Amino acid sequence: MNKALSSILLIFGICTSSLAAEKNRTVSFPRCEGQEASTVAASVKRDYLQKQVLQWKDDQEILGQLRPVVWVNLREPVNKGDNVITVHLTARGKKADIQYRVRVDCKNGSATWQRQG
Repeated sequence: MNKALSSILLIFGICTSSLAAEKNRTVSFPRCEGQEASTVAASVKRDYLQKQVLQWKDDQEILGQLRPVVWVNLREPVNKGDNVITVHLTARGKKADIQYRVRVDCKNGSATWQRQG
C-alpha cells in the first residue's frame, strides 16, 4: 500500500511541477531602457494581442476566443529599478478572464509572463 501511495504522490508532484512551469513563460521583448512604465505597459498589452494570445493555444481555450478584450492596470506598473518593470494585465474572453503579472527586463529585452490564480 505504501508503494502505491508513494507512486501516486510522485506522479502528482510531477504533474504539479509541470503545470507550474507552464504558468511562467519568458519571451523576447523590445528593449525599453529609459521608457516610462506606462509606455512599457502599453507595449505589453500590444505584445499580448499581436503575438502571445495567437501562439498560446491554452489561453485561447480558457478565454474561449482568439481576440479577447485586454487591459493593463496603469495604477500598478512598478518600476523596480535596474530597468525591470512589472505590469499587471487582464485578458477577458467569452468563457473566462486570465490575469498575468509580466516582468519586463528592459535592458536584456525579455518579458516573463506569470499567470495569476
